[in-house]
Amino acid sequence: MATTGLQVMGLLLSLTGWAGGALVCAVPWWRVSAFVGNELVVSEVQWEGLWMTCLSQWGKVQCKAYDSGLALSGSAQMCRGLTVLSLVLYLLALPLAVVGLKCTHCLGDQQRPKARLVQAAAIIFASAAVIFLIPISWTAHVVIRDFYDPSVAAPLKRELGPAIYLGWHSTDDTVRYSGVTASEYEAAVQEEAGLCLNTGGEWNRAIEGAGW
Repeated sequence: MATTGLQVMGLLLSLTGWAGGALVCAVPWWRVSAFVGNELVVSEVQWEGLWMTCLSQWGKVQCKAYDSGLALSGSAQMCRGLTVLSLVLYLLALPLAVVGLKCTHCLGDQQRPKARLVQAAAIIFASAAVIFLIPISWTAHVVIRDFYDPSVAAPLKRELGPAIYLGWHSTDDTVRYSGVTASEYEAAVQEEAGLCLNTGGEWNRAIEGAGW
């Protein structure tokens, strides 16, 4: 099976992904004002997120939460729901990953059940990463589409905020953990299969030596 250090490294990657996802969900850095044309005042920068919008003017930042979630567009509500769902799945998978570590004693020395728990955690983490990737990529698509759309007025054009890039990076960390866990589970299955074969061979030799 994989070493304890490799398991801990994978768990740290997943925790990094969850922390990054939570930060992306909270901050208003999804979209930022695009300085194109001659109609924008460069001293004002507007930031937009899932829960609030912020205006930076001459070094002063003022933020305001959206008055009503139901008043938002359908895509914004979809992004909210999928992001929160992804973070909840992260939290559900975390206890499974911790219990499945080789260095824990929750299941004693039963490595096969631990490997199954870690595998289940990896599947949930991967699902959460895919769900989290949908609102991030969709928002990036809308921002880029509107930026190059000549029918969209210059003051309404936006650029990708740092939260989009952080979201992609957080998803990558979680996918890496899932890959490490998948390889670990395969190694555990092969190790157990080899152990069963060796045990069966020793038993057969013992029977032949006894003349049975």
